[in-house]
Amino acid sequence: MLPHLVTAPRQGAQSPLLGRTWAFITRRVLEINVALASCRARGPLVTSVTFQSKTGENNSLQSCGKMADTSSAVKECLVIGGEGSGKSILIRRMKELQQSASSSSTSSSIYEAFNPSTQPTVGVDLIDVEWKGRGVKLRELGSAISSRWSAYFKEANMVVYLVDTADIRQWSNALIQLYDMTSYKEEWTGKDLLIVMTKTDISAVAQQSACLSFLKLPNPELHKIWRRVKIIFGSCLENELATAVLEWLVTTDTK
Repeated sequence: MLPHLVTAPRQGAQSPLLGRTWAFITRRVLEINVALASCRARGPLVTSVTFQSKTGENNSLQSCGKMADTSSAVKECLVIGGEGSGKSILIRRMKELQQSASSSSTSSSIYEAFNPSTQPTVGVDLIDVEWKGRGVKLRELGSAISSRWSAYFKEANMVVYLVDTADIRQWSNALIQLYDMTSYKEEWTGKDLLIVMTKTDISAVAQQSACLSFLKLPNPELHKIWRRVKIIFGSCLENELATAVLEWLVTTDTK
């Protein structure tokens, strides 16, 4: 999002001309934001992707100074959830596992170096991950812009939705946000949903079951909207959950 470059005129001081001018400026700012979002959706200007050729060989495509057309090679996944649900930590853990798999480092040494401290995501973050030779573009959407999540639904190929099982105060928002997505049926046709129930390391089993029941899960109605729906439990601090999400990301579109 662009910073606030202009300040709304004071009430009582607006003339018809000033009002039209202000409306024009506001409209232009919104158009620029839409254009920037479109550019982000097409990927960075300098990127490296792995794709599968017709002969079955893996090829590396490097672009420098111009945008690479990777829409047919790299899937996009939305990563959304309420504040504190563990989105950033989960993505960081997945990146650590990716680096560990491509180096001689062991998972234990990676765990020791892992820093779980994060700041709430503001706006949109784009992260490229690769697992077992397949790349996925993660688009993390901050909870502060949950009212604008729907703007990114159409371009996504799949969605990971995180729910904090430990914070009962967040359950109501999690319920509303989950079923608000169901009102965009056309956007989800042929796409998959992964619901990740997080923070099982600090929430009791009974509380996890209560959270699942509160969210009305599992719900057959969700299967009428998404192609496949899967629910998993785990802690974003542990390798098991990150590995399970990575496996789901790289295999969900091939089943």
